[in-house]
Amino acid sequence: LSFARQKLGYCYFSAAATLYAPELSDARISWTKNGVLTTVVDDFFDFGGSMQFQLNVVEMNHRWEVDGSTDFCSEQVEILFTAIRGTILEIGGLVSFALGPIVLSALYLVGPKLSEEMVSSPEYKNLYEGVSTCGRLLNDWRGVQVK
Repeated sequence: LSFARQKLGYCYFSAAATLYAPELSDARISWTKNGVLTTVVDDFFDFGGSMQFQLNVVEMNHRWEVDGSTDFCSEQVEILFTAIRGTILEIGGLVSFALGPIVLSALYLVGPKLSEEMVSSPEYKNLYEGVSTCGRLLNDWRGVQVK
């Protein structure tokens, strides 16, 4: 995917600086994979794919179970969707499904265990949405500066 920025080193070192303890290697790997995948998906939607390709990725994510021989409108879409689906399924296998998908996966792998009550609380939901919104806005702002 020639449109994608190469951010593997940046993603890994940002994880290593924060999650430096040897026993947190799974969290570092998860953080790095998610960071790289987020960068590639963001680049695809910012300038890498046509509107048709973007809509195809969205459709595949809604359907989730797809037929690779007929459902993808381009090789880029197939690569991107396969990476998204594979990463989500892999990380989902490492964390407890009972806690739900709303928490950043690295949080499951570090520090104290999060109870279902904590993750389900309105305070947690508001905090997560706020952090996600800030990250999205900062990324969009940076993307506009680059263009």
